[in-house]
Amino acid sequence: VETGQANPELVPFGFFGPVTYNSFSLNTSDSFGTGAAATLTDAITIASGDADGDTVTITMPAGLGSDGGKAIEIKITNLMGATPTANQINVSLSGGSTSGIATAIINAINGVNDAATVKYGSNISGGTSTGINGLTAAAGSTASKITLTASSVGIVGNSVTLAETLTAGSVNSPLAGGSDGNRRLKLTSPDFDGADKPRATYLRD
Repeated sequence: VETGQANPELVPFGFFGPVTYNSFSLNTSDSFGTGAAATLTDAITIASGDADGDTVTITMPAGLGSDGGKAIEIKITNLMGATPTANQINVSLSGGSTSGIATAIINAINGVNDAATVKYGSNISGGTSTGINGLTAAAGSTASKITLTASSVGIVGNSVTLAETLTAGSVNSPLAGGSDGNRRLKLTSPDFDGADKPRATYLRD
């Protein structure tokens, strides 16, 4: 302007120096959507003929509860006085009743203080308080079936797997449907009054 090389009418009043962009900041702490916990309806089926010594093994992925990273064996037994080994839970054969065995397994997973039907070995974090930490169990479509659900939302629950040595029953595996909550990446820039105003929002699953 002073040298006559720019039209002063095109320059904002009081403007000095080269044009610069306003400062901005990125905020990734906002979230939207709650995500979902992995689950599997009728993950375990107890059938007539399941016997003393049969087992269901649940492998918990690392990062899912304090029992993450463990393979926990649930053993059906007539000998409830026996001490389970590490990472093992004994459940009562319940006279061969399929619904009784299923109820004992549900209680074992959820945590119950009933030594007559459930007994925990060492290294089961929750024991009689919370059972297998990171997993919950509920009755399935019938009294002899068990539905499993991860205790927290996220894709990590999709890695819960099951195996069995049941005489007549079966398991399905793995859990599915777990998803993480979406995150919001917000770009903000100071407004003229000094307040932060959102200028752009980017979404990421």
